[in-house]
Amino acid sequence: MDSLHPKDLMVTGSSESGTRLVAQSAAQTALVVVRDERVYDILNRNLFLRPIIVDGIRVARDIFGGSCAVALEVYEDPSGADDLQIFVMLRAPAAYETARELIEQFDTSWWVDHVAATRGLLAFALEHE
Repeated sequence: MDSLHPKDLMVTGSSESGTRLVAQSAAQTALVVVRDERVYDILNRNLFLRPIIVDGIRVARDIFGGSCAVALEVYEDPSGADDLQIFVMLRAPAAYETARELIEQFDTSWWVDHVAATRGLLAFALEHE
């Protein structure tokens, strides 16, 4: 997915599990489920997040494998602060211990270099069945 660009993010419709957001290039399409409509508000107010999300998904799928499912959610601070954060939930088809090792690889090889650029508005997390 090296040719994906933030402008390639587009909404393709809705389903029971949420709105579908697709990152599409000529070579590949990566389906991302949006579980909370507020994701779009946050992305529209913070355009700098789009390239980080696209690149993070590309790296995650390189590490976890192409069948890694991705969903975007909004996290609300339970303390009542108005801060909202997008969580990019990565669901890997691997066993739990393997998936934990892979998320650690993702964190050390990519996330630590990009976390500051998100201004606290984005996080990547492992979601396991």
